[in-house]
Formats: sequence, structure tokens, C-alpha cells
Amino acid sequence: MKRYNFEILQGETTSAIERNVPIADAKGLWRRIGAIASLQNRGGMIKVTDEMGGIVALIGVTTATYLCAASFLSDYMSP
Repeated sequence: MKRYNFEILQGETTSAIERNVPIADAKGLWRRIGAIASLQNRGGMIKVTDEMGGIVALIGVTTATYLCAASFLSDYMSP
């Protein structure tokens, strides 16, 4: 299980939301991104980094809210 850091970027301000979150797979990662997006104001960005600091995902809050809807996840992530 890998660990990820989730941050919200609003202009030049960065606020850490969660650090060292264990995530098992891509579906879990996108569920977490969707949950964070649903709690944020539109216009910001969600940045996800891995344990080494590499960017795993960088997505707008509005886009994340849309893409992480249950219908998208069930279609996109089904086997």
C-alpha cells in the first residue's frame, strides 16, 4: 500500500489537507480526491504527491468533482 499527500492549491496559497494517507489502488486514490473536492470551493486545484514528492495527480476541484462522481468511477474503474 502506497502513501500519498493531498494538498489544496488556491492561487499562491497551499494548504495541506492530509499527509501520509495509505491508498491501496487507483480507485481508492480517485475516491479520496473526489471526497476532498466535494468539500472545497470551486477554482482551486488538488495536488497529490507520492512518498518521494512526485506529483501523482494535479486536478481542478470542479473537474475532480465531476470526474469522481459515482457514475464515472463505476464506468471508468470497472474490470
